[in-house]
Amino acid sequence: MSRAIIIFSFLVLQCFSLTAQNSAIDSLIIEADAHSNDELDIDRLSILQKAFNEVRDSASNYRLVEICKELGDLFFENKIYDSAIDYYKYVFTTDIDTIHKSKDLISIYRRIGQSYSQINKPDSALIYYKQIFKDFEYPDQIDLYRDIVEIYRFNDEHDQSLKYNLLIEELLRENDAPDQAFSKIYNNIAYNYHGLKNYNQAIVFFTLAINKNPNLSSEQSATILSNLGICHFNIGNNEQSIKSLKKAYELSKSEGQRAEIAHLIAEVFIADQDYLRSLKYYQIAEQDAKKAKLDNLLIDIYAGMSSVFNMTHEYDLAFEYYKNFSRLRDSIKLIDEVNRNRLIDNQKYIERAEKENTLLKAQQDFQRLQIEQLETAAKNQNLITESLRADSIQASNELALARQKNELAAITEANNELEIARQKSLVRLTNQQLEIAKSNEEKAIIESEKRQRETELAQQKLSLRERDAELQSEKEANEKKEAELEKGRVQQRNTLIISLLLALLAVFAGWAYRSKRKDNERLSEANEAINKAKTSLEEAEVKIRNLLKQQVSGAVAEALIMENSEVSDEQQFVAIMFLDIRDFTVFCEGKKPSEIIAYQNTVFGFMINIIEKHNGVVNQLVGDGFMATFGAPISTGNDCLNAYQASLKIIKKLEEKVSKNKIIPTKIGIGLHAGNVVTGNVGNEERKQFSITGNTVILAARLEQLNKQFGSTLVYSKELYEKLPENAKNDIEFKSVIVKGRSKAIEVAAI
Repeated sequence: MSRAIIIFSFLVLQCFSLTAQNSAIDSLIIEADAHSNDELDIDRLSILQKAFNEVRDSASNYRLVEICKELGDLFFENKIYDSAIDYYKYVFTTDIDTIHKSKDLISIYRRIGQSYSQINKPDSALIYYKQIFKDFEYPDQIDLYRDIVEIYRFNDEHDQSLKYNLLIEELLRENDAPDQAFSKIYNNIAYNYHGLKNYNQAIVFFTLAINKNPNLSSEQSATILSNLGICHFNIGNNEQSIKSLKKAYELSKSEGQRAEIAHLIAEVFIADQDYLRSLKYYQIAEQDAKKAKLDNLLIDIYAGMSSVFNMTHEYDLAFEYYKNFSRLRDSIKLIDEVNRNRLIDNQKYIERAEKENTLLKAQQDFQRLQIEQLETAAKNQNLITESLRADSIQASNELALARQKNELAAITEANNELEIARQKSLVRLTNQQLEIAKSNEEKAIIESEKRQRETELAQQKLSLRERDAELQSEKEANEKKEAELEKGRVQQRNTLIISLLLALLAVFAGWAYRSKRKDNERLSEANEAINKAKTSLEEAEVKIRNLLKQQVSGAVAEALIMENSEVSDEQQFVAIMFLDIRDFTVFCEGKKPSEIIAYQNTVFGFMINIIEKHNGVVNQLVGDGFMATFGAPISTGNDCLNAYQASLKIIKKLEEKVSKNKIIPTKIGIGLHAGNVVTGNVGNEERKQFSITGNTVILAARLEQLNKQFGSTLVYSKELYEKLPENAKNDIEFKSVIVKGRSKAIEVAAI
C-alpha cells in the first residue's frame, strides 16, 4: 500500500513538472512572437533557442515542430542554410509521427529541399521532395515539381530540370489544363533547351509558348520574344533575332525589362558590325536602366558602349564610358562588401546567442543535478532497508544452491564414467573395421595380380600367331620371287644381243645428252634466281604499299608509287574538310598517354573510314583534328557532294556512339570549302611529302573556327553548296562573314 502511494505521488509530481515546463515553453514562444519577423532579430533568436532547449530536455515533444520550424525559417530567410537544415531535420530525430504528415511537417520537408538547393546539393534536396510527393494531388503536384525544376535550374543542371518540366507538361495534358498553363510550361522547356545549347529545339518551344495562348500579357509576350531572339542570335540568325527583340521591346511596359531588351539588341548589332545602331540601342538601354535603377545592368551597358567607341576610334568617349563603368562597378563592390560584413556580424551575434544559451542550460543542468542528488539520497535510505531484507533471503538461497551443486557434481561424475566406457567401445569397433578393410585390400591386390598374369599370357599367344602368319607370308613371297627371277634370266639373254647392238649408239647419245643436260642445268639455275628475285621484289612492293598507306591515304600512296614514284605538281579543283575536337586540351589533363591514344583511335577510326568510303583522303592528323581532301590526287567527279555527305555521316555517327556510351561525350567542329589548290610532292631527294596548298585550304580552316562563334557543328561555303546536285540541296540561309586573311566577305551556312 505504501509503495502504491509513493508511485502515485511521483506521477503527480511529474505531471505538475510537465505542466510547469509546458507553461514556460508557451511563455517563451509568446515572448519571441512579440519581436519582428522581417530580419534577423538576435533577441528573438535567443528566446527561440531557449524554448528549443526546454523542449529538447523535456519528456515530451510539446510544440517542437512549431519551434524548429520558426528557428529554421529564421536562418533560411537570412541565407544561413546549414543551420536551417539542422533545426528542420531535428524534428525527424524524435518520435513524432511523420507518416501522417501535418501541413507544418510538409512545409519543413520543402524547406529542407530548398536549403539543400541553395548549397548546391540538388540530389539531397530531391530525396526530401520524394518523401512528400504522394501527399499532394493535382494541381499541387505541379507546384512541387516546379520547386524541383527551380532547384536543378539554380544549379545549372538543365537536363534534370527539363526532365521534371516534361513531367509537368504530362500532368497538364492528363488534366486538360487551360492554354495559359501550357504556354508557361513551353516557355520553361524552351529555357531548358537553351541552357543545353539546343537552340533549334528551344526556338520550337518558345514559338509554341507564344502561339498556344493568344491572351498572354504584354510582359509575358515580351519575355518569351526576348528569349526567342537570344536563340536566333546563338544560331547566327541575327536578322530574325533583331526582329524578335524589337517586337519584345515594343510590347514591354517595364522599364527594367525594356533596358535589358535594348541591351540585347545593341549586342546583336555589334555582332553584325553595325556600330551606329548598336550605340543607338545602348543609349536607349542606358536611359531605361537609370529609370529602373538597375546598376548591374548599367555596368554592362557602359562596358559595351566603351567597347563600341573604341572600335569606331572615338577614344575620348570610350575612355569616358570606361570611367563610368569602373566607378559604378567599384560602388557596387563596396555595397556587396558592406552586405557581406553585415552577414558576418549576424553570424557572430548568432554564435554569441548560442554560447549564452549553452551557459544558461549548463546552470539549469547544475540545479537539476542538485535536486536529483537529494532525491537519490532519499532513495538510498529505502534501498538500505530493502538490502538488509534481501541479505537474509540471499543466505537461504545460497544454502539451497550449494546443495544443488553437490547433487549436480555427483551426476556429472557418473556421466563421465559412462562416456569413458562408450569411448573405449568405440575404439574397439574402429580397430575391427580397420582390420576388415586391410584384409579386403590384400584380397584386391591378389586378384589384380592374377588378372595381370592372364593378360600377359593372352598377349604371348597373340604374338606367336602373328609370327606364324609372317613366316607363311615370307615363304610365299620367296616362291614368287624365284619364279620371277627365272623369267628374268630368259628375258636377259634375249635382250643381251640387242643391248650390244645399241651400245655404240648409246655411247654417242650419252655424250650428246650430257652436253645438253649441262646447258639445261645452267638455264634452270638462272631461271630459279630470276624467280627468287621477282618474288622478293613483289613482297617488298607489298610491304612498301602497306607501310605507305598507314602514313598517307590509299589514293595518295598509289599516286606516289606510280609514275616513277613522282606525283606531278598541278592545280586541281578539290573540296577541303577541316575537323577539330572541342575541349581536347581539357580532356587530356590528368589522363595517361595510353588513355589519350585510345580515345583518339576510337574517335578518329570511324571518321577516317567514313571519309575513305566517300572517296576522301586524310592528309594530316594533328592531335585533336585532321584535314581531309576530296578530289586529289584523284577526282571522282562529285567531290563536293562526297565531302558534304561525309560530314553529315560523321556528325550522325558521333551522336549515335555518344548516346550508346561507346564514346565519352564529344563535340566537334567541321569546316568545308571548295576551290582550286596546288598539289605536289614537297621535300628533298631523301624525303618528300604529298602536299596540298592554297587559299582554299586556309579558308576551310577559318570556316571550321566559325563554329565556335555560331555555336554550330558544321560550317560550309556557298562555293561548295553550289557544286552540290539539286536533290542534295536544302532550304538554308547563308550569311556574309569576314574571316581573317580575306578583305571581302564570304557567304557561309551553319548547321
